[in-house]
Amino acid sequence: MLDHDLAARPYGEQAPPRITRVVRSQTETPSRLFLRFIDRDLGHASNVVIAQIQGEEPKDVHVNVNMVMTRDQAKTLADRLLYLERLGRVKYTVFLPRPYLQYDPGDVLMLDIDGSARTYIITDMSYDPRGVVKMVLSEHDPEIFSYSAVYTPSPPRTVDVVAVPETTFYVLDCPLVSAYHGGLDGYVLAVKKAGWSGAQYYRSFDEGATYEAILTSSAGGFAGTVYQPLEAADPAVMDWAHTIRVYPVSGCTATLESTTSLALFNGANTALLGGEMIRFLNAHLQPDGSYILSGLQRGVRGTEHAIGTHGSTEAFYLLSKAVPATVSTSLGRTVMVKALSLRSTATLGSVPAQYYTPTGNSLRPFSPVHLRGERNAAGDITIRWRRRSRKALDWRGVSEIPLGEAEERYRIHVLDAIGAIRRTITVSSPEAIYTAAEQVADFGSTQPSVRVAIYQVSADVGIGHPAHAIL
Repeated sequence: MLDHDLAARPYGEQAPPRITRVVRSQTETPSRLFLRFIDRDLGHASNVVIAQIQGEEPKDVHVNVNMVMTRDQAKTLADRLLYLERLGRVKYTVFLPRPYLQYDPGDVLMLDIDGSARTYIITDMSYDPRGVVKMVLSEHDPEIFSYSAVYTPSPPRTVDVVAVPETTFYVLDCPLVSAYHGGLDGYVLAVKKAGWSGAQYYRSFDEGATYEAILTSSAGGFAGTVYQPLEAADPAVMDWAHTIRVYPVSGCTATLESTTSLALFNGANTALLGGEMIRFLNAHLQPDGSYILSGLQRGVRGTEHAIGTHGSTEAFYLLSKAVPATVSTSLGRTVMVKALSLRSTATLGSVPAQYYTPTGNSLRPFSPVHLRGERNAAGDITIRWRRRSRKALDWRGVSEIPLGEAEERYRIHVLDAIGAIRRTITVSSPEAIYTAAEQVADFGSTQPSVRVAIYQVSADVGIGHPAHAIL
């Protein structure tokens, strides 16, 4: 490359710098390279060699080479690639006249940059139609291609043996955490602990005589205890009046985090407290390791019926790490469940079992909403409502909500003042008529108002949760 060719420019424009030098920072430059290759002497199995610049903080780069070679050849290639990475730290940009279009990236040129002629390799090129070729160069050392290395095995590493903790887990018979789960009878939630990396879960239907594996999972989450009863609140609005103080179970290393309103309404921070599913917006860690939760969404996933049922000591489970599982094979069938921690030397006989009997909470229909009644001149009362769906749906609000059950059925109980059932009506659409004649038969006269409980009916578990109203 001729010196007077440097700083080429289109006619009439200001000359660019003769040479522009850009140096990549040390922290961005690899100092250790892992090369994976097919080892000829290892039965063509995959192997790895390492090239490293001593005395520098390791910054790694990984290269996969789908080639069969010896370990000496692989070590030589790894050393060469790392050396070329180091040479490429410094980039030089030059602008040259049109004749330099004869070159291509990868070609080598001689250039005097620092007072001595050296070889440089073209790493990038572009052309300005006005007659200027832009080249990006990095230093080139042809001797690297005559370099060879000898592979030296690394000394054996000493590995600290860490005791693997026993798996603490819970089998939860709760409503579907997500509308897109289905075909299951429970969730498995393992507690995240130090040194714990997962577990394999087993079940037995014969009191532990035999076990079969049902699930392997590395998911570990948060479980705790709440000692102060959570008071009732309106599920239609955010509950800012009440807070929850939750204490993690022993050994739990999982944490609770605050979230955004958007994430909350899309399912973040869903937890099970007693029989009620809640979501929380804020989580504040306390000096004693407990958390105070505020900004509560109450009665989510159809659990409004459990809002007023909380006691003084209740389990709290964060459901984001709960794994859907078919633990039993039929509703009401009790099963023993065990968990063996991965990498543990424990045996099935040495770990405790949990007894689990699914009741179908994940299959139970949600209570209907928007109950209303209309009376005609004859005294007949037409009762209407809207159903909800517990299953996955792609509803966009332009039509009736998808059914989510095998068939559409409802049961309406007409109740007296003390809650006794006076009449049961079964229908296959969200509308029923309670005639004046039926009112006279049930109460002795037509009624100014009636008390009802309306259930959607599942083919799997029967009636769902009721919606109560006085119409």
